[in-house]
Amino acid sequence: MKKLVVLSSRFPYPLVKGDKLRLYHQLKYLSKHFEIHLLSTIEVDLNQGVAHEVTQYCKSFKYFRIPKSSQAIGLATNIFSSLPFQVKYFFDKKIKERIAEEVMRIEPDIVFCQLIRMAPYANDLEYPLVIDYMDAFSLIMNRQYKSEKRFYKKWFYNLEAKRLKRYEQKVQNNYQAKTIISEQDKNALEGITGLEVITNGVDLDYFERAESPIKHYDILFAGNMGYKPNVAAAKYLIKEIVEEQTYKVLIAGARPITEVQQLASKDVTISGWVKDIRDAYHKSKIFVAPLFEGAGQQNKILQAMAIGVPCITTHLVNNAIGAKDGTEVLIANDKESFKAHIKRLLGDIELANNLACNARKFVESKYSWAHQNAKLAELINSVT
Repeated sequence: MKKLVVLSSRFPYPLVKGDKLRLYHQLKYLSKHFEIHLLSTIEVDLNQGVAHEVTQYCKSFKYFRIPKSSQAIGLATNIFSSLPFQVKYFFDKKIKERIAEEVMRIEPDIVFCQLIRMAPYANDLEYPLVIDYMDAFSLIMNRQYKSEKRFYKKWFYNLEAKRLKRYEQKVQNNYQAKTIISEQDKNALEGITGLEVITNGVDLDYFERAESPIKHYDILFAGNMGYKPNVAAAKYLIKEIVEEQTYKVLIAGARPITEVQQLASKDVTISGWVKDIRDAYHKSKIFVAPLFEGAGQQNKILQAMAIGVPCITTHLVNNAIGAKDGTEVLIANDKESFKAHIKRLLGDIELANNLACNARKFVESKYSWAHQNAKLAELINSVT
């Protein structure tokens, strides 16, 4: 087997964020075709049980804890730099030296860099390089800039969007192969050539369609509830769409910030971290995702579609997925459309069942991890 060094800015477990979920399933598949050596920066210590969930797929694994002092000083001085803040946040010169030493010791055939956040650690390595941009981060930041009302945050998002765009383009020439999560994100990265679309997938066995006889909630929204686009979506769902309606709503997901927790009421449950997210899907009649910010691909939508929960979401989300409006998903771009679709689905069991069946077939045909990761393995193998 070829030796593959994988550089990641976060340890890919537990699966609470999109980058972790993506890399975890990639490592699981790639370990069958490559000898994996994972080098990961971390912000908090790992316990042995969590580490084993990933390291079982690795020949070797080392982590490098980013000093908080380094993060604080780096971000404070980064105002005078051209480096994006989210790249600087994960960078430490001493860690760069240690990673370089470790890579030289391993002598890999290929280095796989997940996200531009790890590019400063990979750029100078004298080995064939592959980078997964995953999302168009400059697009995400530009959308946050356009939606932000507060001046100081608007200024920051605009600055970061410009820095990200320049950096995304700058690093491309260091890599022999480059991947991205969707056609929508690929089109947003103007001037970057050779991007191959490798979408996320769904574990179709894990998210097997199953009917639950008891539905505790009318509406479900799930995701990382510390992530700004998800926070905005949760607030929009409760304050603009649900309003005074007596729907039972579940908002599930890790790290709910205060703004999300304050949405709780007798009809709105904020669950926080859910050990098995399938429980939330099984207990809910429909999944509603009013996302108007962000980029990339929404794993929560694919999971809901796979498990048999009919979905309502925006064009922004569906552009990265490609489901058929009215057949496999329902599209809404304003609160009145969301309200109408919710009323239809909750009042028409046959429509809801048809939508759920078609959505499952759609995910089966297009979004299996095995299919997408086979493409990734072939791409990595082609790099010499």
